[in-house]
Amino acid sequence: MYYAIYDNQTDEIKHLGLNSNSLKEIRDSLISFLLDGNFCEEGEKSVRKSSLKNLLNDYEFSLLKSKTPFEI
Repeated sequence: MYYAIYDNQTDEIKHLGLNSNSLKEIRDSLISFLLDGNFCEEGEKSVRKSSLKNLLNDYEFSLLKSKTPFEI
């Protein structure tokens, strides 16, 4: 299975962990992307502790799944 992150705010697929086979890698890529923003220390800890499902919901992303690699 291949995964990609879809940004619901901009209506585009992000290159975060694109075509990864690992949900952990997708989560880590999303966390890195989010932490490039301006978070206080408490906010950063919260992001790092959140599950992939919560991160997707809280920051308006969707997880895409495919049996074949995504092409952008």
